[in-house]
Amino acid sequence: MSLKGNFETFNLNSIFQLLGDDQKTGVLKVKNEDKEVRIYLRDGEIIYATGSDEKDRLGHFLKRKGIISQEQLQTSLRQGRAEKKALGKILLEKGILTPLNLQEIICQQVEHMIFNLFLWDKGEFEYNDAALNLKGMVVAKINLVSLLLEASRRIDEISIIKRHIPNDTLVYRITGKVSDQDEITLNFAELKILGLVDGQRSIRDVIGDSGLDEYAAYKILYSLLSSGLIESSEKPSEEATLELTEEYRDYSTIIGTYHHTLQLLFRSFEGELGKAAITIFDESKQVAASQPFEIFLNYNIKDAVDTNSKEISRQIAAVTDYADACQILVKSFNEFILNILSKVTAILGPKMTQQTIQEIYALLPDVDGRQTRINSKNHVIGEIKHVLSQALE
Repeated sequence: MSLKGNFETFNLNSIFQLLGDDQKTGVLKVKNEDKEVRIYLRDGEIIYATGSDEKDRLGHFLKRKGIISQEQLQTSLRQGRAEKKALGKILLEKGILTPLNLQEIICQQVEHMIFNLFLWDKGEFEYNDAALNLKGMVVAKINLVSLLLEASRRIDEISIIKRHIPNDTLVYRITGKVSDQDEITLNFAELKILGLVDGQRSIRDVIGDSGLDEYAAYKILYSLLSSGLIESSEKPSEEATLELTEEYRDYSTIIGTYHHTLQLLFRSFEGELGKAAITIFDESKQVAASQPFEIFLNYNIKDAVDTNSKEISRQIAAVTDYADACQILVKSFNEFILNILSKVTAILGPKMTQQTIQEIYALLPDVDGRQTRINSKNHVIGEIKHVLSQALE
């Protein structure tokens, strides 16, 4: 099979879904300007990836994680070139890595490259079936469902962060709060980013000079901005800041956590139901718990979380009490999920539906049952687990 296109006509998530569902073995090539990533699949599972960007290379990845020093990297690379051996094999021979360490690192490296692909605004792809020669290679075995769920979470998180840091040409400066050393407790990566914020470098320059990947760097910049340690040279107006706070802060945890779960449900059922899946999700939006507010009126499972947060927040704005609004959101989302599962069960049967529920339940993290704040992530995950448990009974 051969498949070719761009991100405007075929999103990356759908490509992986298709290759995974069809249990394809071959190579997926993804390009964006001067960058290229090759992803190797065997029976629908991602087993390896290579990238043209220096940051995607194993040596850079190991150095950034603090596993090897620059000197060890250079020495090992010279030895590898002289003996015509891969870097991983040289590090194994030197005892710097064990086979298990290398396997774990390769998995992390592959995931890192693929997560970054999901942050590309545009790109082209080409897939071709191919027999893979894996002799002598250390291959990864990536759980595609988990990878797509995490990628979706990162996309949603970055989309919210970029509401506050809208483009990478902005220049930030350190605030006076940094002079109060008693209030600052930062890790090495945070200190590195803070040291690069000098009122001259743009966000793009800071990320490039930091050696960190875009996702990690943006998270740190947003954390420093939220903590008041850095500020933009051109501050947003007070009115704009208030608008963002009202729309995205209050309910983001509840909406974001449920949205991730609903996306996972949608991807799981779309493979079996095709276009009927979107119809089922749209029909399931009518829930009694949210009446008369119709909070899911403009909710779209395929939209980013910040878009849905904005729409849902507008619909529930009539509820003046914050605690009441949170309760309505949780009850409404729970009913939304139960409606979906009921409709899907009627089509696919209980056995297949329950198998999917069990798989999704296993992906959700363990939570502290003592958490009582209804807008906390632990509480929301606990609610979702309870709903999925109900559907299994």
